[in-house]
Amino acid sequence: MLKPSMKGRDLRYSLLCALLVLGAMALTIPVAECGVNDDWSYTKTALDLAQTGHLIYNGWAAATLGAQAYWGALFIKLFGFSFLAVRLSTAPLAVGCAVLLYALHRRANLPPGLAVFGTLTIVLSPVFVPNAVSFMTEIPAFFLLLASAYGYVRVAGVLDHASDNAEASAAWQNQFWGWLLFALLAGLLGGTVRQTDWFMPILAPALLLMRRRTYRRLPPVRVPLALSAGVAFVGALWFSAWFNDQPYAVHEDVVSGFSRLLMPLASLYLCRLIIRILLTLGVLTFPLLVTLPVLYRKSLLGQGSPDVRIRDALLLTMLFGLLAWMVLGFRWYFPWIGNMFFFPYLLGTAPTPPAWVPFVLLPMKFQIIFDIISIIFASGSLALWVTTVCWHPAKTVQGAMPVEMPVAFTLFGVFSAVYLLLLLLKGLVPDSSAIFDRYLLPMLPAATLGLLVVFHRWTGHERLPFASWFVLVLFAGYGVTQAHDYFAQLRARLAVTSYLEQRAIPRTRILAGFEYDSWTQITVAGHYNDPRIRKPEGSYVSPPKSIGFVTVYNQWTYSPVVHPDYVVTLGGPHPELLNTDVPEVWYSCWSPPFHRRIMVQVSNPALTVVKSLPMH
Repeated sequence: MLKPSMKGRDLRYSLLCALLVLGAMALTIPVAECGVNDDWSYTKTALDLAQTGHLIYNGWAAATLGAQAYWGALFIKLFGFSFLAVRLSTAPLAVGCAVLLYALHRRANLPPGLAVFGTLTIVLSPVFVPNAVSFMTEIPAFFLLLASAYGYVRVAGVLDHASDNAEASAAWQNQFWGWLLFALLAGLLGGTVRQTDWFMPILAPALLLMRRRTYRRLPPVRVPLALSAGVAFVGALWFSAWFNDQPYAVHEDVVSGFSRLLMPLASLYLCRLIIRILLTLGVLTFPLLVTLPVLYRKSLLGQGSPDVRIRDALLLTMLFGLLAWMVLGFRWYFPWIGNMFFFPYLLGTAPTPPAWVPFVLLPMKFQIIFDIISIIFASGSLALWVTTVCWHPAKTVQGAMPVEMPVAFTLFGVFSAVYLLLLLLKGLVPDSSAIFDRYLLPMLPAATLGLLVVFHRWTGHERLPFASWFVLVLFAGYGVTQAHDYFAQLRARLAVTSYLEQRAIPRTRILAGFEYDSWTQITVAGHYNDPRIRKPEGSYVSPPKSIGFVTVYNQWTYSPVVHPDYVVTLGGPHPELLNTDVPEVWYSCWSPPFHRRIMVQVSNPALTVVKSLPMH
């Protein structure tokens, strides 16, 4: 229970976190009348909903979209349709994530300084900011997941107060029902955006029932909690059945991954995937992992034979690192899960020649050093946990470390365990999309809560060292820079396509990248060309074996309505194509190379002259 004197301070800190995430989003300059990543599909669903009043899928979304589509349709109704208006609808939800994360960290009995850091570690991370300036499903689903978890944390607080206070009045029951219904509704709505959110309202009531003080001292809450979990489970089944029956809804049969567990090399693949997920989680929470030396000093030096214990911990660290390297095949490649952090942002989503060198923000040597350090810190964290379990836990300034962890950590910990199992099964499905680093966003609260609670209990400190803040600022700058440069590229691409369209060249003759081509496909054909579409049958059109030139851009197979007479190329000319007289568009970036170009090429010599075409 928070003290009344802290409410004003907490309000200021929540506002600070909200303003910082808004500032980071504004620095990316997210202005471009084009889809971002996959959100062209979700934007089209929101537009169709605003125009027809029905949820209409278009052959790309494997997420249910539900509440997010209605939220986007509301902004379309209020401000008219534009990609920017729909994209900005995510901003209030990103702010809500910051507020809820701070509240959850405070409810875990963390002091304000640590709660702010845990919040900013997530909302300023390179997987949060790029999604916050898009209409992707990550932020809306994350917001509703946090809202549901916060509701269940408040339920636990009400139950604890009622069980510990013999004179508690019946008013606690009203609070109990209010927060329980809030948590259930948020969880159900979250599942209509991304189905994984349904795990929270199903698992959380069961966890609250398993707590001794709840089950023994408050028998009246047993039925409501069980009923809440049952309603969530039935609701998830019903809406899943409805979604699976919709035309052009994409289905990923994750359950089929169980049948592949007995296949040869399945165990090795799973081990590699687990290591990559854990390492990526470690590097996403690297601002917290840099406190590892402090934790080692507090946990080991206070014990008997500290030299022996430190030696054993270091040996374990080396062992875990070597095991990870061995399982990954003794290769010095980056073992991280890509998409937004380690690899060039949305690499390969525009026509580029094979010889093109990807734009990277950091020198290769620096990346290798950073990778090694990250692996050492992640392995060291695991070694610290093992040594703590095997030996007596560290002493805190209050005495022996309490065994019971905060309810917020328990909820997210169990959710993350089930969520990890789902990711592993998804990785086994052959026709499933890849696992991306942004998928790990729902697991970050468990990591920040756990690490900060341990840090606070072991050290008694209410603030993290300067090194943690320094790394946090670097990570935030990295994510903002990646997103800023991506939007600069999108605006340059749109400048070129607008030049072509003004000369009466239809979109179906322009190949301009994943975001542009996909919007062309779904607006002209009415649906995407995805082989995973089951209903209606025969929707998928087999693409030709070749597009006529060699390029790293392979998403052209999803847009058969595009017959690429004109190719908007990024990074340099394709050797098999001819240059046109369309002026090259140069755009500025915050990462090297600071000036980049986009040009138009053709395969037909008769089309090289564009300037003389009449204006449309």
